[in-house]
Amino acid sequence: MKQALNAARRAGASEDLQHEIFLNVMDELQSLPLGMTPPEMAFKIHKSVRNETNNMDPYKQTKDQATQEALALYPVLKKHVSTC
Repeated sequence: MKQALNAARRAGASEDLQHEIFLNVMDELQSLPLGMTPPEMAFKIHKSVRNETNNMDPYKQTKDQATQEALALYPVLKKHVSTC
């Protein structure tokens, strides 16, 4: 449930839509088979959030920021590796 709310917030969902997503995911989780793995459950949860928010990548901004931070470190790390 926490993943669903986190993804919904990152997708820009209003509080009303977050509530709706929460209820829908709760219903969906109840119908999943007991042997389903956590990654399989997460896939279903995130698919539901993507569909309900029309945001195919709620984590895009976070991923882009992490990429920019890594790229900023690249010159320093490249120099360090070349001197070893």
